[in-house]
Amino acid sequence: MTAKESWIAVDIGASVMRAWQITGDRVPGAVRQVAAPDGYTDETFEGLLLELIGGWFESGPNCVLVSGLSRVQSAAQMVPFAAVPVKPATLKPVLVPVSDPRIRLFAVPGLRQARPVDVTQGDETRVAGFLARNPSWDGVICCVGRATTWAHVSADEVVSFQAFLTGELCEQLCKTEALGPLPSDGWGGDVFIDAMEATLSRPEALASRLHGLRAQKVLGQGEDAALSVKLAGYFLGAELGASRPYWLGQHVAVIGDTPLALGYEAALKRQGAPVEKMSDEEATIAGLRVAYQALMDLD
Repeated sequence: MTAKESWIAVDIGASVMRAWQITGDRVPGAVRQVAAPDGYTDETFEGLLLELIGGWFESGPNCVLVSGLSRVQSAAQMVPFAAVPVKPATLKPVLVPVSDPRIRLFAVPGLRQARPVDVTQGDETRVAGFLARNPSWDGVICCVGRATTWAHVSADEVVSFQAFLTGELCEQLCKTEALGPLPSDGWGGDVFIDAMEATLSRPEALASRLHGLRAQKVLGQGEDAALSVKLAGYFLGAELGASRPYWLGQHVAVIGDTPLALGYEAALKRQGAPVEKMSDEEATIAGLRVAYQALMDLD
């Protein structure tokens, strides 16, 4: 396929779709995004996409490269999943049919694992982006979002991975208990660390700890921000216990821009793990550039 000077990069998240216009080595404008709180149906996806990227069209078919397309109902059957172990840089985007003739839509394949059964829906792209910026890096990459993926990387291959719904559970319970969104501070303090260590040592007490937090809310014992940080600490402690084979004795890279990503960083450092960080946007754009190069290399 012949390279064009400009193309469009899109990432489909669990509830937000983001897009960037790429021109050569530059990203000339800011990210555009549109919310999709109810997910992506076959009827709404293309309309949301065109709303997001319509102002960037040039003459001729416009190349649109998408990560996370398997979140769209019908596309889940069209987008392949590559079995691990696999090098993310070798994933070949596939052409996906759309009704608008102005675009050629290509999807980055996800990753799949047979045991335990799991898939990625965009995090393979962030892993590829981190590795592109950090050649020959070995360790574990932790992509933080509504679902968090821990990917073990060696010799540029994802050897195995494990995902958790911690972010989504925190979000839903913060709404249920009227705690508000997670704050941007307090992640290195005693409230968070004590909660994290409580469930790291006794993950079987998680449900009881969460009900105790509800009781504190009812009795007015604590501010909402502190209670939400404590809630996240309980979930993260349980997750660190379950993901211990991934981070113990490993170099860990945390990818994410949310307050919860600060929690992962603080929790891992508390356990003595060396932690590097990269923003979600940087990793996503870098990973989509890797996928675009793979697309250009196709015969």
